[in-house]
Amino acid sequence: MSVLLIIIFILSVAYYLIIAHRSQYESKYHKQRTRDILILGIIIWSSNKINLSITVAPLELAGILIFAYGWLVVIYEQFKIGKAKNISEDEKSSNG
Repeated sequence: MSVLLIIIFILSVAYYLIIAHRSQYESKYHKQRTRDILILGIIIWSSNKINLSITVAPLELAGILIFAYGWLVVIYEQFKIGKAKNISEDEKSSNG
């Protein structure tokens, strides 16, 4: 891959992050989905480059990385839900 393409990619990601930080989405859900699509694109794009140093097929590597990312998102969301429930239960017990 040419150095110019890598530079364009890095500038595109930086521009996206700046725009995503400033933009007004209809909801937090849209902002999260946009971030997810960006991460999936980076995983698929980079899986071929990572494949050069290991013996796993690029598509298999991309699948593994996407699955791991999805798993981490589920774990994080469940953690936030549990934390919010715990905080609300603590507030109820301190008030009562």
